[in-house]
Amino acid sequence: MILRKTHSDAYAIAASSAIAIGGVFAVRTGDNFGWWLLGGFACAAAVFFIRPWFALRGAEKESDALDISYWGVSRSGDGGVRESVAWTDLSEVSVLTTSGGPFVEDVFIVMRGRGNDGVVIPHTVAVESGVLLELQSRLNDFDNAAFVSAMGSTADDVFVVWRAPQTPEIRTPTQSGRMPQQLARAS
Repeated sequence: MILRKTHSDAYAIAASSAIAIGGVFAVRTGDNFGWWLLGGFACAAAVFFIRPWFALRGAEKESDALDISYWGVSRSGDGGVRESVAWTDLSEVSVLTTSGGPFVEDVFIVMRGRGNDGVVIPHTVAVESGVLLELQSRLNDFDNAAFVSAMGSTADDVFVVWRAPQTPEIRTPTQSGRMPQQLARAS
């Protein structure tokens, strides 16, 4: 699991450092209030350094397993989620972005198959599994520019990065053995 460092982390470090420096100066001048400032800094530092372990424990409960094989892509999660799509059935790959970040997962790779098959892969799972490299190597005309645009998006949006080429309609002969246009000319 990848833990993101946010702007609030930087602000917490800066504020805690300022409190600690103020506490040190207050203690050096003989002011007992400085000890309260140093105690506040110690508590803030403890919370800051312990927080990642709580995040990891929560992430272990929601772990996803992604299997990339010669057949296709399968995802299973602790919540009973089971999704899969075969490479031969893949019809579209898109990136779904939400405005919910940065504290929740806000980017998903959506692999749609023909019919009801498909896989929705959270961005952190996609990064850990290397599925993007697999998509880029397997799919001709993968739109890297659209993918980069999706990564920069902070809005609710969908970016299509690959579509299967349209297969031509297969015409079958009628029972008489003639193609439909031949029947139209004969009448």
